[in-house]
Amino acid sequence: MTRVTFRLRACLAQRSLAIDLVSTLVGHVSTADRGFRNAITTAFGEAFNNVAIHSYKNRSDGMLDVEAELGSDHMTLKLMDHGVQADLSAVDPPNLDTLPEGGLGLFMIHSLVDEVVYQSGSPNVLSLTKRTTPDPDRSAGAGSPPSRESTSK
Repeated sequence: MTRVTFRLRACLAQRSLAIDLVSTLVGHVSTADRGFRNAITTAFGEAFNNVAIHSYKNRSDGMLDVEAELGSDHMTLKLMDHGVQADLSAVDPPNLDTLPEGGLGLFMIHSLVDEVVYQSGSPNVLSLTKRTTPDPDRSAGAGSPPSRESTSK
């Protein structure tokens, strides 16, 4: 198992660089395919947006630490910030028929990865795990927003 960390400013100007770094790291998950790469980078991009837009709202000094754990059949990304704590239980699942403005990113994150864990505190830690092999429990609860506790699919 390999661990890689990187740190950057949590602002939308750094989003592309952060996604490129994650996409490059996917190349070290030996059983990852294009679908895996697309899912984990999209979920990470949405999580990055949430940190930049919501956690560090009206702040330009926010930093994001990312720890990537790379295995032959999975990748776990831990996003750590010292911004405003999120109340994920307050985010209702979106009505996809109306394409709402809010809550869609969280819905996408939960739909794209196999496990979402959020712990508020100092730092706030959002952990996203994607596996290359199907998880038989994944279909149960797919698309539900994550809670404060561990949410596995």
